[in-house]
Amino acid sequence: MTSPHTPLHTPSAAVQVLWAKSGQLSAGTGWLPVLHHLLDVGACAAAILEREPASTRDLLAGDLGVPDTDLAVRWTCALAALHDLGKASPAFQHKAEVLAARVWKVLPWQNHSESTPHGLVTQKLLPPLLEARGWNSGVARRAAQAIGCHHGQRQDTPRAPDRGTGLEWQAVQDELLTLVLTAFGLQDSPAPP
Repeated sequence: MTSPHTPLHTPSAAVQVLWAKSGQLSAGTGWLPVLHHLLDVGACAAAILEREPASTRDLLAGDLGVPDTDLAVRWTCALAALHDLGKASPAFQHKAEVLAARVWKVLPWQNHSESTPHGLVTQKLLPPLLEARGWNSGVARRAAQAIGCHHGQRQDTPRAPDRGTGLEWQAVQDELLTLVLTAFGLQDSPAPP
């Protein structure tokens, strides 16, 4: 992860209101922002990988095609963090009325009569974001499928995934990706092959 002296830019108002977890949906209290949840999961992955034998980190470097294990661990942690990027979509944000009301003040509301699982949304959103950062399209798609199916569903599930459409939603999804990559010191790193 970045050093304590590496500044992260102040997240936009949209990033600040997107929620990932809520203990009391009706009251809108006890909520956890999407960005915090993403970074928490990435940090947990880092803690787990610290306890793994060196051979595990060597395997990650080989699988990702990167030159050293430190870089492989940082990519693995960042990719794990991105598992819930799909929560930064209207398909998820509408689920808690009180919390959603705050989101709709910053991002355009979109009606969703049928919710699409956020893992499927992650699988749909992530490839073009990674490709814009130099990832090979096939690698980006496969990585997104692996990351997004953390609840056991793949994109080819019959329900069509919500795309989190609109320029404002795409901008906040891209910002979250940028913040995660920056937190793991990957903002200037070439994409894993």
